[in-house]
Amino acid sequence: SGNQTGARNVAVGRDSAGSLAGSVYSFSDDVAVGYRALAYLQTGGSNTAIGTQALYANTTASNNTAVGFQAGYSLQTSSSNVAIGSQALYGYNNSSSGSIAIGDGAMYSVNHATGSNIAIGLGTMRGSSATGTGNIAIGQAVMYPLTTGGNNVIVGGYKDRKSTRLNSSHRCISYAVFCLKKK
Repeated sequence: SGNQTGARNVAVGRDSAGSLAGSVYSFSDDVAVGYRALAYLQTGGSNTAIGTQALYANTTASNNTAVGFQAGYSLQTSSSNVAIGSQALYGYNNSSSGSIAIGDGAMYSVNHATGSNIAIGLGTMRGSSATGTGNIAIGQAVMYPLTTGGNNVIVGGYKDRKSTRLNSSHRCISYAVFCLKKK
């Protein structure tokens, strides 16, 4: 890495931790493990990137955690996000912060989101262009794609169509079974 003034960094892998950023200024407390993990880092701090091209485009963002192939790939300036899974938060809006994506392709290619969204499941919130915050989606391909709205909570099955037409402040549980056991 070309780090000039940083401290307490770990870089394991070709072109990791600022190696492609050119003249690196300073970053500290970052962990980059994998080919081109945190490759363009300049001044961000306290990031953890584990996997090939995890947090690849991060230049100045801090406090991000990405684990998996290309997890958090496009997060340049967005801070305090968690991406776990292959291509989780891949293509995520640069100015959005505070989101959590768990599952392969969760929040893949999300545009214009304003952050603080949670997606858990394979392909959940994939391709969304919502402008809302505070959305929670749990299940395979839930809120795929959500086009508008915020403060929605959706727990459902594969491509739950109801979840793509929501506006704001909806709560929906579909295809759920609750079993109560007597003692």
